[in-house]
Amino acid sequence: MVKRIELPLKNKDFCDGFRNVDDIKELTVANDWYPWWQEGGVPEGVLDGNESGYLWRPEYKPEDARKFGYKRVRTGDFAQKFFTTFATHNAGIYQQVSGVPVGKKITFSCWVQVWSSQHDNPDVSEENGRYKTCVGIDPYGGTDPFSPQVVWGEMVEEYDEWGQRAVTIESVSDTITVFLRGMCQWRVKHNDSYWDEARLYAEPLLKTGSDYLLLPEGAGAEWYKAAADYLATFGISAGQKWNDAGLLGGTVVAVNPSDAVLTELQDLEVGLEVINVGSAKELAGVLAERIEDGHHLAIQPPSERDYVLLPPGAGPEWYTALMPYLMHFGPSSGRSVEAALRHKGFVTAINPSDEVVAKLEADEDIHLDVIKVSNPEELSKILQKRIETGRRVK
Repeated sequence: MVKRIELPLKNKDFCDGFRNVDDIKELTVANDWYPWWQEGGVPEGVLDGNESGYLWRPEYKPEDARKFGYKRVRTGDFAQKFFTTFATHNAGIYQQVSGVPVGKKITFSCWVQVWSSQHDNPDVSEENGRYKTCVGIDPYGGTDPFSPQVVWGEMVEEYDEWGQRAVTIESVSDTITVFLRGMCQWRVKHNDSYWDEARLYAEPLLKTGSDYLLLPEGAGAEWYKAAADYLATFGISAGQKWNDAGLLGGTVVAVNPSDAVLTELQDLEVGLEVINVGSAKELAGVLAERIEDGHHLAIQPPSERDYVLLPPGAGPEWYTALMPYLMHFGPSSGRSVEAALRHKGFVTAINPSDEVVAKLEADEDIHLDVIKVSNPEELSKILQKRIETGRRVK
């Protein structure tokens, strides 16, 4: 059985008090959480051209079950409420969390109930404002909800009953940030959401045929930080025990392994590559060279493996868009056409030139899958659909 541990999220049931942020009484937010919102503009799909009432700062309040009953509270006596009246919002709250184990599957979830209505019956959402909710994680601990590195879960439209929202990432930093988000399209009288029972869990990554960066036993935070860009760039796992990743294949990149660990790895049906370095700083340099080369292995990658070929010069925002897809399906990735040609399987090429397409099509052992997009956000949407349908390629 996979060992799942709960991480220390503060005030997770919203029962440990509230305060007025910046002494503003309309911003009464649960302790250890912070508000965020988008201010100004018109939501996509709104055609009346009148900006008044769109994307306002919502009002934040505690939902006290002792005063208002338990319909909008799931655990304890309180929930976090935020709302607008005759206005819309794209807003929520966030919390930064430290002490997150790197190289794990991290899942954040929270329960939410929405009341969105043009009328005053609190039990029924009538003529709703198309209110949707989700949760998100910034794997690097940033606090900007509009950053492209935030990984958002599915946006769900659901009314008058509790529903759980969740998102899962692979941790590449010991600090992450979790976000709650409510977004409505139409400025009806009541656009309210109530949040309760937030949870954060870590568990081993179980990725069949995936590669793994094995750090030295007892490696501290500086070793994980040295590997953070490498892990994020190529979407692979890391840890201090090879069996923590549930490996059934792929390649283990072992950093300063002991003789005993080497013996264990050599008995497994996995590829093995060793990096011997004198310090975490030296490891960072070795891994930076691999990022520059466009492949996470120094040796030729195993055959019969799929590959995602990103455009030359693709920056971190492209890898961020790709990360959930890599985590879900486990292909290799990079910007090297030569590395793609060494793979004998599906090569998914993002915005390839005609010359690159010709090279890939000339190899009879490669099945070419082309995706053409204008930006990382568009790529993220396409790949998310593939994840949802379980289809690795189009």
